[in-house]
Amino acid sequence: MSKLAQLRSAALPFVTRAHRGGRLRRYVLLSVLLGILTLVLGAWVSFGSGPFEAEIRRGFGLEESRWLREQQEFVIVVDSREEFAQMSAQAASLPYDHHSMDWNRPKDAYDDAVRFVTQATWTDAPRGAYALRDRAANLLSSHGLSNNPPDPDTYYTYFSWHDQQNVERLEAILAADLTPTVELYRSPLTVVDGIRLTGAIAGGIFSLLLLVIAPLLVGTQMAQEVHENTLMPLTGTALRTRELILGMAAGALSIVGILAAPQALILLATVAAAGYLLPALGGIAVAVVGCFFLSMLGQLLGYALGSQRTPGVLGMGLLAFFGFIGMIGAAFGLAPHKQTIGVFALLPEAATTHLFRSSLLPHELFFNNWRLAHQADFAIAVGTVGIGLLGLLGLRALERRVGRTGGSALTRSEALLGAFVTTVLVILANPARNASYTPIEASFLITLALLSVPFAIFLMMRAPFAQHGAERKPLPVVALLSELALWAGLHGVITLAALGRPELIAAVHPMVFAYLGWYLLVLGLLSLRVVARPMGIGARVWVAFSALFAMFAFPHMAAWMRPWGHHGAADALLFLQVSPFLGFVQAVLLVLIPWTLWRSLRRAA
Repeated sequence: MSKLAQLRSAALPFVTRAHRGGRLRRYVLLSVLLGILTLVLGAWVSFGSGPFEAEIRRGFGLEESRWLREQQEFVIVVDSREEFAQMSAQAASLPYDHHSMDWNRPKDAYDDAVRFVTQATWTDAPRGAYALRDRAANLLSSHGLSNNPPDPDTYYTYFSWHDQQNVERLEAILAADLTPTVELYRSPLTVVDGIRLTGAIAGGIFSLLLLVIAPLLVGTQMAQEVHENTLMPLTGTALRTRELILGMAAGALSIVGILAAPQALILLATVAAAGYLLPALGGIAVAVVGCFFLSMLGQLLGYALGSQRTPGVLGMGLLAFFGFIGMIGAAFGLAPHKQTIGVFALLPEAATTHLFRSSLLPHELFFNNWRLAHQADFAIAVGTVGIGLLGLLGLRALERRVGRTGGSALTRSEALLGAFVTTVLVILANPARNASYTPIEASFLITLALLSVPFAIFLMMRAPFAQHGAERKPLPVVALLSELALWAGLHGVITLAALGRPELIAAVHPMVFAYLGWYLLVLGLLSLRVVARPMGIGARVWVAFSALFAMFAFPHMAAWMRPWGHHGAADALLFLQVSPFLGFVQAVLLVLIPWTLWRSLRRAA
């Protein structure tokens, strides 16, 4: 039997359980209704003439401001037919009697146009604009209007012949003969624009389902199995541990697949009609790989926390976590910058959003040069491979934890591979590489802070656990701390290689290495303390305080990264600059925190 057939056989009972009863029909019906809702929503937002729809279009930059359009095109836009008839009658009575005190929009537009044309006639024009300035002066004369310069003390109107928008506005006023045109508001989007907007909505729902809802369902299901103690009996079946994990994930993902299928079809249809197909296919591929990685992450969190929290509480936490990451990724994907292109490598949500919008808006690509576009494609390709590898490592770790085989969740080489992949992705995503301030300070310290969390997780996965029929091995604290130091060294080498200045390592002050070593020691001890044995309230408070205090190593390293000869004795203990007592407390904590953590680990061993 092939591996694909084995996986299908393993997933069949879980998929059947997810679709039992009338659930499959309800899921299909919900999927169809969601597809219809996408089409209706796309048509409504694209062609609706109400103020709410217009505000949505303006919010996404699909429609310019009504005030700006009225200024540039010299028109008055109204929302109802009654207002259209009233404004048309008032515009037809122009020019009006200046002794009248009644105010209306046509009169205001007329007065503003007169001041604008007058200012244009009194502003020095370049040689190519003489004819247009003469037309403006003749228009004022034909209406019997004064050609005197406007009084800046009463009303100042800006005009510049070098401003193309000012010139276009003047041409519109002259063409309308100082009488504004009244228009009934209609959506400015064309049918092609409506198709693209519908595809964008479908792409957003597709990304939401795969990158937020899918890992949420998978993680919650794992937490429920662990919380109800139904996972261990499943390991006694004929299914292997990997088949069990993937089968459980397939049950939840089948629901998401049913809901996401119409959205994918709508997206591909709209792209084929009014966009580029290749970026859309790339976005779907990135979303699938990201779904796999996030699903493995959700299962790991569900397995680790399912015995401590109820599935409902854990589900709300997962929703907040994945939803927050999704919103950040969507923001980076919709409004990228040349310094944040690398974020596409770290967040699949950002890469998916960027590819979907690039496929639907080929005339509004984010980058106007090929170099930046190629950098974005390179970041997306590296990120897709990277998160795919991290997903496989997560699957491998979960397989060992559930099956209680292998001694630790990750081997030494697997953890090193994970550290290398996360280091590359974080360095690519770090915008400080292109910043104007000190490269080594920005790139090294910022990326080290970002890598602290994955390094701590990999170190926890390296801790041994009890296997079936065997006692738990002693915790090799020194060996694990050495691995953490190796990962940090790898990070430093890659950072210097990315900067292209390996000679900077010789200019670093020894105090930087001292604080770096202390921070890595505390980070490793904290990570191992979390998995060594259960913690009480006092231990949790001390661990949280130690983690917070460890963050103060970064300002110390930044201070000692300044050029030689600019350091003082107070830089060794920054709290000493506040008061001698706080400096003494800091010196005590620098010794007390690692000592207490080491002592606790020795007790656990």
